[in-house]
Amino acid sequence: MDDKRSIRALRRPYTARFFHQNRLAFALAVSSSVLVGGINLVLSWVMQQLVDAVSGTPGMLSLGWLSVLTAATIAAVMLVSLLYYLFMPRFIERAMRQYKEFVFEKLMAKSISSFQDEATTTYVSALSNDANSIEVNALEKLFDLATNAILFVGAFVMMLLYSPLLTLAAVALSLLPLAASMLAGNRLATAEKAVSNRNKSFVATLTDSLGGFSVVKSFKAEKEIFQLFAQDNREAEGAKRTRRQIATLIGAIGAATGAVAQLGVFLVG
Repeated sequence: MDDKRSIRALRRPYTARFFHQNRLAFALAVSSSVLVGGINLVLSWVMQQLVDAVSGTPGMLSLGWLSVLTAATIAAVMLVSLLYYLFMPRFIERAMRQYKEFVFEKLMAKSISSFQDEATTTYVSALSNDANSIEVNALEKLFDLATNAILFVGAFVMMLLYSPLLTLAAVALSLLPLAASMLAGNRLATAEKAVSNRNKSFVATLTDSLGGFSVVKSFKAEKEIFQLFAQDNREAEGAKRTRRQIATLIGAIGAATGAVAQLGVFLVG
């Protein structure tokens, strides 16, 4: 527990750079993501109303009103998409720029002795491979999380109003994909860490090879250097392959258990 607290304390100044003078762009981008989820819920309701109206179910809205609602929904989609287009890239651009500048500033503040005791490639990898992983797998996923959260809450409320029994069945059956994701999630985190370590080793080999190019040529060590490069390259790409396989497996398990949950709800209904 103490180790986790110390890690969080060390990490906090770095993650804070994502939001420094960047909260407005983040708030607007998240708001647009939430609105996307809300619009999807409205669209689902409009489609259900259209089906009922066409089938002649009594008490439904007229096709004229439904046409107006459909047009309004499409207009809302366009406006929200414009908001997302303007502020999501702006937030991520500033967040990553400030994060990398903060890391480099901390690096420049180190003493010569402490810098020499550490591997330079650790910082090179942190500012390139690891930074890219943070951007793609953390920051961009924040907005997907916001959209999925509002979809979950909204869909749950709509289902509860429609049929408490079906809602109970859906919740029970939805535990299957949730359990599958939780069981496999730790493996993906371990694979992600392995990719980071292998990338760091690959960058170290590449930096040393190019930095000592004249020495390599002088001693005619091209073959040996190529073998080292090829070995690190194979290990790095192998780690990426393992990560992709685990991610694909998690997706397949989630899809299969999700299908079981959907079919189960239909059977109960």
